[in-house]
Amino acid sequence: MTQAEEACMIADEEGWLDLNPAALACGARARLAFRRKAAKELSDKKPQFEGIPLPFGVVQLDLSMMGYREFVPRLYNLCKQLGMKTGKMLPSIGFCSDENQGYCTILITKHFRCFPLNHGYIGGIMALDRHGPHAAHGDDMVIIHAPHVGYDPVNETYGSYRRSQSSKEDYKSTCCGKVAGVCAPYKGAYESAPSRLRCLLLPDGSVEISVSNTMMLEPEEENKCNAALFLNYDKLFAKCDDGSFSSPVFRRGTSLVYRASDSFAAAYKLAIEDEKAKKVAAGIRLEDSDLEPGEDREYTGASSWKFGLPGQSKRLEAGAASKSPC
Repeated sequence: MTQAEEACMIADEEGWLDLNPAALACGARARLAFRRKAAKELSDKKPQFEGIPLPFGVVQLDLSMMGYREFVPRLYNLCKQLGMKTGKMLPSIGFCSDENQGYCTILITKHFRCFPLNHGYIGGIMALDRHGPHAAHGDDMVIIHAPHVGYDPVNETYGSYRRSQSSKEDYKSTCCGKVAGVCAPYKGAYESAPSRLRCLLLPDGSVEISVSNTMMLEPEEENKCNAALFLNYDKLFAKCDDGSFSSPVFRRGTSLVYRASDSFAAAYKLAIEDEKAKKVAAGIRLEDSDLEPGEDREYTGASSWKFGLPGQSKRLEAGAASKSPC
């Protein structure tokens, strides 16, 4: 690559479309070299996530992030290195059609010098049926596809996005409206599920699970549910020697009690100890009320940790508030 070509590439990356790139190439080249050196030094220090198995292979993610301001010009330069010509490239974005953040579109228009076509359905689904119609508009097509995932730079967490157009202060959206609408009934079923489960810790150290009858659905009833969660029997309940599930050890009017599997019992008792340790570390005194007695006379000496299930402490607080005279 000649010095002039490198200067033009750096100028495009920096966004100098109307300036003489050769006059500013020296300083830009130094900044580019510094960024490359810093990225190389940090590449070995970034934590790695466990690979995600997908149908087309295992996807490995890290904590690398590249803003649109850096990504778009680098993509443009990559396209030029691949032989595409300036002014003959046709960009197309495969974003969610429910997303209104246009910063990336502005940058794409600026660098590719062409307003991008649309390759995205609701939820960020790629519109594969648009390849042919869009391809007839230019020599080369560059499709940019991105999932609808927000990032909170303050808390360094994924899954939320600050909506600056909202009048509410610090209003954040978790995901696109379509995905939120589809997931809403399942999310509601998941949040209500812990209220229908209760774990009983017996004096001999074994654990039993009381399950509401509303969760013990028969196969023909499962097919009628549009949004429901079903228990993973293999992980929760103990089995007989022949591999079949054991019968309930106790039957109530509104629930059934099963013997917990060894793996679930161990995880439950570990969760109890972890919760106790957190309360002790926070200076909270462990009271006898933290261990609630069993509800049935058949379980004399049995106890259940009221914080043993996710979200159960919040339900108890909500229940106490509802009983308040005011």
